[in-house]
This record gives sequence, C-alpha cells and structure tokens, in this order.
Amino acid sequence: MAKFTLYARKSDDVEEVLEMLSECKQRLEQMHVALEYLEDQEILDIDEVDNQQSAFIINTFDGQIFDHLQEKNARIWSHHLLSQCLSQSKPLPKTPLVLHSLAFEGTAISLSGMNKEKKTELKKKAEMMGGTVLPNFYSTTDLLVAETLDTTAQKYLAAVKWKIPIVRPEFIDKVWSQCANPTSLKDPKFLKEYRVPVFKGCIICTSGLNPQERTIVGQLVENHGGKYVAEMAKDVCTHLVVVSPAGEKYKFASLWGIKVVTPTWLRRCVETGMRFHERKFHPDPEIASRTRKSVQKPTKPTVKA
Repeated sequence: MAKFTLYARKSDDVEEVLEMLSECKQRLEQMHVALEYLEDQEILDIDEVDNQQSAFIINTFDGQIFDHLQEKNARIWSHHLLSQCLSQSKPLPKTPLVLHSLAFEGTAISLSGMNKEKKTELKKKAEMMGGTVLPNFYSTTDLLVAETLDTTAQKYLAAVKWKIPIVRPEFIDKVWSQCANPTSLKDPKFLKEYRVPVFKGCIICTSGLNPQERTIVGQLVENHGGKYVAEMAKDVCTHLVVVSPAGEKYKFASLWGIKVVTPTWLRRCVETGMRFHERKFHPDPEIASRTRKSVQKPTKPTVKA
C-alpha cells in the first residue's frame, strides 16, 4: 500500500512551516506518512493530483499556489491543522479537502443580516476550519453570526429564546487568524469580546426629554454601538425615544415608520445586552399591551432562512 504523502512548499517565506514539519518528521514516519518538499514552480507544474494519497501543506490560503491546487482538486492543509492533529493525536482528516484548522470542529453556525458576498466569505472560512454552516436555524445551533440584533429577524429571536451566543462577523476572522482551539469558542470572555453591540445599526433621537436626560440617552446609545442624533430625518433615523405618545416628532415617526420607544427600552437593552422588540416598549400603553400578546418567540425547533 502506497504511503500517504505530504507536500510542503520549499520557499523562503515559509520557514515556520518547514521548521514545524522538520520537528514532526519522526512522528509522521511512524504514521507511515512521507514528507516531500517542492519548489513553487514544481507545484504550479502539477497537472494531476491524487487527493486520496496526498495533501499539500501551505501557509497562505489565497494566491497563485492555493488557486492552482484548488483547481486540481488537491487536498490542502495549513501547518496549523497538521500541528493540531499531531499534538492532539487525532487522525489526519479525510474531509473536507481544504482545511485551515480544527477551530470550528463540531460547531454548527448560522449567518444572519449580511449581504450575499459577506455570507459566502464567512461560510467558506468557517468550513475551512471544520465548521458546518446551516442555512436554517435550529435549537441545536452553536453560534449565530450577525451584523446587528434585528428584532424583526426570526433567527435573532430564536437565538435569544434558546440562549445561543450571538457574535459579530469579525469573530470568524479572529478565529481564522489565531487558529483558536475549539475549547476557546466556549470561553464566555472570548465570546463577550465579539458580541454584537446592542445598538449597532441604530440611529436614535429623542423628544420631550430634558437636557440632562438627552445627554444620558446619547451616552448610552454611543457607548453601545449606536449613533445619537438631534434631528429626526426620514429614512435615516431608526428609533425615537419619548416619554409619552405626543408631539411633532412622535407624529412623524409614526408616519415614517420610525420605531418609537420609551427610555425603559434603552435601559433594558443595555442591562441585558439584548435588543428587545420595540413595540413592547411603545409609549402608548394600548399598543405595548397588544404587542406583548402578539409578538411570540419561535416555538418550533427550526427557523427557516
């Protein structure tokens, strides 16, 4: 039976990789894995690849070398992945063909609230770290990656109900750059560092508050990812904070589809780190009461994309 062969780039810019492979050489021999070094041009000259019996160790997952190997349907690993497998006595992975690390091994991820291009980029990275990216959202999902805490998004409401961590897209980029260990993904401090600011994407103004109250509201909004403005512009402002359902701003906010809330909404959001459904905190008691009865969290174990 032919040996499994690892091909490594013999380039000046991958000294760290070559050093790691040199240290692992004896272990690889015990596993009946051969190790060969290739110049970049030798790799580019390859026409056919047996991905069942070989893998290429490269340090950069973009550029000419990476693109060529992907085109040839080659098995591509980073030296981080190989190091993780050897240090944890894990068998060399059979799937997927391209693996950067095991950071998201066994992790089910869902994406929400971003454009198609960004979703494609994050999905690709997560899968190259051993993760599974799901189009739908399940009670067993491990992580929701979202740009904002959108109270109209079913995935967000489900994540809150099922107490599933919600993080910014930068979280995946950070894990990629650090090749974090899967156990670190469960570290509350690590997750907290990348949680979505509660008012991110919100442009908030006020009406009927005294100067001191406006200052407090402005500080709360700005300190938690939002933007505070004095003027309420149509198609720009997202929220109006008022004490009572009265005044010119309140009237036009209702006409323009701007969400109207009381200061209590701000405080509750800041205290919990979650964005509550705005209509539950509407200044009109009748509207708020009706909303509390009608707005329901998901009851099914699946939320479709």
